[in-house]
Amino acid sequence: MRRDTRFVLWLCLALVTASYALAQTDSGNGLTPVPGRPWTNIIPDPDTYDWGQTERPGYRFRGMLTTHQRFYDYVQAKRAAGQELSAAENATIRTLTMIRRWPEPPRPNEFWAAFMRYMRNLETTELNTAQSLMLGDLVFRGLVVFDAEPSEDVKHLVEYLKRGQFEPRNWFERHFVQAETWMNHYLAANSYDMHTTVAPGNVFPGGPFNGMQITYNLTGATITEKEDVDGFKTSRIMSGYLQRGGKLGLSGRVRVGGFGADVTVFVSTGDKRDEKKFWVENKGSSGNPTSFEVSVPIAKDATNAIFGVRMDGSYSMGGGWRGLAVEGSLTASPQDQATDQAAADDEWRRKVEETLKALGYEDTPEGRKVAEIREALKGGDAAWKAFVDRNLKEQGYSSDEVAQEYNGLKEALEKGGKSWADWSTAHGVPLDDPSKTDTGGLQVGTSAPNGQPADPVDHFAQTPEVAAGYTFRGLPEGTNIVATWTRDGEELTKSERQAGGDGWVSFTLKSGDAGGLKPGDYRVVLTTNGQTVGSKFFTIGRFGSIEEAPWWTKGKGNGSGSGGGSTTSGGAADTPTAASPETLALDNKSSSARAPLTVDPQGGKIAFQINYRQGGVVLDTVGINRADPGDFAVDISPDGTVAWKIFHPNIPGPMRNAHGWHVLVSDTKLQPGKWQTVSVTTGARGMNILIGGNVVAKCDIALPLTTNPVYIGDFPGDDQWGEGYNIHPAFIGQIKGLTWLP
Repeated sequence: MRRDTRFVLWLCLALVTASYALAQTDSGNGLTPVPGRPWTNIIPDPDTYDWGQTERPGYRFRGMLTTHQRFYDYVQAKRAAGQELSAAENATIRTLTMIRRWPEPPRPNEFWAAFMRYMRNLETTELNTAQSLMLGDLVFRGLVVFDAEPSEDVKHLVEYLKRGQFEPRNWFERHFVQAETWMNHYLAANSYDMHTTVAPGNVFPGGPFNGMQITYNLTGATITEKEDVDGFKTSRIMSGYLQRGGKLGLSGRVRVGGFGADVTVFVSTGDKRDEKKFWVENKGSSGNPTSFEVSVPIAKDATNAIFGVRMDGSYSMGGGWRGLAVEGSLTASPQDQATDQAAADDEWRRKVEETLKALGYEDTPEGRKVAEIREALKGGDAAWKAFVDRNLKEQGYSSDEVAQEYNGLKEALEKGGKSWADWSTAHGVPLDDPSKTDTGGLQVGTSAPNGQPADPVDHFAQTPEVAAGYTFRGLPEGTNIVATWTRDGEELTKSERQAGGDGWVSFTLKSGDAGGLKPGDYRVVLTTNGQTVGSKFFTIGRFGSIEEAPWWTKGKGNGSGSGGGSTTSGGAADTPTAASPETLALDNKSSSARAPLTVDPQGGKIAFQINYRQGGVVLDTVGINRADPGDFAVDISPDGTVAWKIFHPNIPGPMRNAHGWHVLVSDTKLQPGKWQTVSVTTGARGMNILIGGNVVAKCDIALPLTTNPVYIGDFPGDDQWGEGYNIHPAFIGQIKGLTWLP
């Protein structure tokens, strides 16, 4: 909002009846209340509070509109280029923060941190005028951990403002700002929750109950109440409203304990019922997570519905039992009737018009200001310009360079296209150098079951498809969710879903080519009704737009699959020794990548983090070719044990086999599907395997290592030997942080 429009914010005061009540706030918000210091209930300690949250009381990020996303990408590009932001650009960031449209949560500077410490030390809630104004500005800036409790009128106003676009009513609104926009910004700045929340599936209970746990998503309903009940049967009981004309769906997954559990999942409304019953055996270490999904259409005249997930756990041969359930009932909401809603809209607009008119009394300062506005409007463009210029001067906002740049930035953002490209280039960041900044926490994997990407990474060596998921809560029924996929800046495809209520959707980009998706810089952007809710950059086959290929593709061409390749002796001069933060995903037994390691032959430590789904070769310098003294390999066996192998046929040792390999095997097993740290040592330290920093296998022997290139996964060229040979396949999973330590 421009500073010259602030003088009209009082128009909303008659519609906002809530005040900054000092409600008792629990420590779950990260607050540290102090007895006898009432303001500590809503003002956090600026030195210890976690300011990195975009979903917290007082700052509920609402997502970015198209112009906001455009400006955010521009700012990130300027930052990446090391360029200082101008006064107009910083002013725009402050405005977007105030209306809760900036994705970076606000943090207090030294001035506001000092004021917060001052307020936290006050022993009274009585404030003078200066303190009240400062507190209001603190709320505007999103630095107070406080959601304003709306009155009934404000609830109606929020619903009214969320219904979409509004037509200007007069010349003033066509050339300035609409009343609805003022109200929307004013409510958001005063910590009223104006956003549609996005959240992962609900989990009950928070920790497993006798090993059992339910993760669920309910769509086609609005939950208004819930109650958790403990006992031999632990339950979550909910109630709420149906969303007529949509679909009542219940999806998620269960995990079990004991021997397992009988599971019943159902939804029912009217004469429609969808029910599934199945047994889940407890196997593995994670309770055998098992997915479910049921749904039925909701008739336009539906009056009630029921839903539930019920688990009957089995814990002993003698019939030991525990139960866990998530269930609820729904009724029709009067607001589902379209005619009633239209009538409510008309009635509320009439009240707004009456309120605006009633505030025009000339015997109040506000009334006199309205009278000035009316006179200026009657006088035509010249009178209106004089009025605006006068108020700009009163507000300390003159036609200086900052004002001109601010107006130019605003106009370029709104026009987009060439106007925005010209403005961006003129101010230091050409649009052909985009920022690679992700928003909204969006992730990409090879699939997205239940809306959650599996094994999300930033880089894929090679893959036939990628998927992104979006989980939502409180989404208006019939909302259009659109996913736009691009490669190297060019749009590939666009897909659309309609959804509402609570639930999730997933979007997949597939290749019709046997070789998988083409290498390039990819981006997926998700929007709801034109509003950006998340974006993600990722690469396939190469690292972004950097001219040099990333470390995992050196020596392999496209970085994935089988093919020719040979081992070379000597140092790998083109390979870095520092740890790489990048995550490499290996998705088949032939996946391979050149590793960023320069090994000291006299000894040291190789360390990495790994999350594997299937065992196989992790590191290798020789494959099934003829080995040289010092060649080595690290493997994960099918049962999760780690093997550290070094070839030295002429050096005796307790672990040397008949083929000349010294093979050390861990006593501890890695857990599949979990990130774990693994290290192997040689030289003066001896031959050791460490998991999570703990030594799990040890042999006191010093074996020099080769300086041949090291590969992650399947050694290049192994596939050419054919199926009749003992080919060592790559492990399947992810690896990161690979480094050599002296």
